[in-house]
Amino acid sequence: MEKLPDWALKYKIKGTAINRVNKNFYLYKISSKWDPKKKRAQKITEGYLGKITPDGVLPAKHKRAAVGAKNATIKEFGASALVNNLSEELQNKLKKIYPEDWSAIFAIASQRFMHNSPIKNMEHHFEHSYMSDIVKDVDMSPKSISAMIEKIGADREKMVLFMRELPRTPSENLIVDITHIFSASENIEWLSIAHNAYDQFHNQLNMLLFFSNDRMKPIYFRLLPGAIRDVSAIKETLIESKISHAIFVGDKGFQSDNNEKCFDDQGLEYILPMKRNNSLIDYEVMKEADRKKFDDFFFFQKRHVWYKEKKLNSEKKLILFFDQRLRVEEENCFLERISKISDEKKDEKEALVKDFYEKQYCLGTICIVTNTKLTADKIYQYLKARVNIEVAFDTFKNILEADKTYMRTIEHMYGWTFINFLSLIMYYQLYGILTTKLIKKEAMITHYSPKDILMHFSKVYTVKVSGEVNISEIPKKTRILREMMDLNENLLLKLQS
Repeated sequence: MEKLPDWALKYKIKGTAINRVNKNFYLYKISSKWDPKKKRAQKITEGYLGKITPDGVLPAKHKRAAVGAKNATIKEFGASALVNNLSEELQNKLKKIYPEDWSAIFAIASQRFMHNSPIKNMEHHFEHSYMSDIVKDVDMSPKSISAMIEKIGADREKMVLFMRELPRTPSENLIVDITHIFSASENIEWLSIAHNAYDQFHNQLNMLLFFSNDRMKPIYFRLLPGAIRDVSAIKETLIESKISHAIFVGDKGFQSDNNEKCFDDQGLEYILPMKRNNSLIDYEVMKEADRKKFDDFFFFQKRHVWYKEKKLNSEKKLILFFDQRLRVEEENCFLERISKISDEKKDEKEALVKDFYEKQYCLGTICIVTNTKLTADKIYQYLKARVNIEVAFDTFKNILEADKTYMRTIEHMYGWTFINFLSLIMYYQLYGILTTKLIKKEAMITHYSPKDILMHFSKVYTVKVSGEVNISEIPKKTRILREMMDLNENLLLKLQS
């Protein structure tokens, strides 16, 4: 029997058959009837449903197939079933805070997560997915979505109540950071022309995000005017959120005497990396190359890290960390740059060699200033965990594509950011399963992202013919992923409710 291509095979479900004519594939509705003479079931072709193409099924135009084609509806099923299953707790929180609008909010957020869809395309994605059968009676026209976004954005109090409902514990390790959101609007007073890390000037807002390092999830956000990119708004956000404890872990560009003073005045804890040329850093211990001059060492991810503490006052200290492996990597990178300079550029080469000699004692080091009472190894863990919130921002901007917006008012902006915050929670819900389940089984997290999982699950469809809904065959890889993720075996076998 000739093997059908995957894009055609996914439409072959119970009650259908596919016929190939030359290079074309055609879908038919079939049934069977017992033939007493032949003593076996006899296939009966009931109607022609349409031509199968890589882009979908083209409904039949001819009168002979009108009955079958008219009643044939094909929808994406697997990804919608997965998102609905993983978002049960999220939906319950939305029902509690937004009893009248929760279904619309969830539908919009799910399309942002599944398709990165702009408002104008959401209705199309929604109608062609089984999510429209799970979340019923939702108007997904662009006009209705825009009105809903403005409505939820105008009620910050409900937004706050919802985020307070998200699970958290008093002793939870929280990291907080700030990023920018570009906007082309001319009506939002909060926008400011600001300079970002990429040497670009844009109209932008800032978003403050709290991230749980223990549970690997975003738990709170707040928008700030574009001109505010310091710590002045963090205290107010902590009060609003009722978060009792969080540590601000900044990047090297955030550390300054003024920001430290703001933190200290407001009683906020911080860990701030310092630029290597900061005059407060004492590299004498590196120049002596004597490990006895360090205070001690600890192991982090199977590599040893030495450290030296220096008290600045009763509340604040510097810690110089030294990682030998990092030093080798940085030296190799530096010397490789030198080796690639041609002999004709003698002055340039000599200048870079001189620069290497001046910086050799800094290589492999990270120096931080902090007012926390944590031990050096705990502080280092926080410092390295900062990558988690950077990944969250990267997901928000590059995967969900939520850092550029054309929202017209601050209400629209807040509503749109809330929708994307919900989709970010969905992303990390799936990401959490990949890291806790698949990593134990051949480290599958290194091969599959949440978006990859959605892509494989979306290959499962429903086909509705004459009022009867059937689920298509499940591709082998999708079955394997479901098993490895320890998801309910009926997830892709039964219709959702």
